[in-house]
Amino acid sequence: MFQPALEAAMESARAEIDKLTAQDAAPTFENTILPMEKGAGELSRALAVYGIWASNLNGPEVQAVQREVAPKLAAFQDALYQDAARPDGRATAPRLGLSHRLRSGWRCPQ
Repeated sequence: MFQPALEAAMESARAEIDKLTAQDAAPTFENTILPMEKGAGELSRALAVYGIWASNLNGPEVQAVQREVAPKLAAFQDALYQDAARPDGRATAPRLGLSHRLRSGWRCPQ
């Protein structure tokens, strides 16, 4: 039920991050941070609904979904937060200047 939505949202967010890290221009708020915040909306919405669903229900069906989805979400977040290099050799978070900000809970102003 939630796997397809979460996987599609993670793939969309990955595509946005790939576009941002492929830029040759120096990072600015307008060409890096703002697009990343807007691009994460789909994933944020999917995670909000999934979180509410998972926290309010606790049966075998929910637990099965959690066992399947949790490692995928963790891998996605690890790749971003831990400055994991992408297959093309570019590092994600250093280009975006996000390592320290993400670890400290920084959020882009709305």
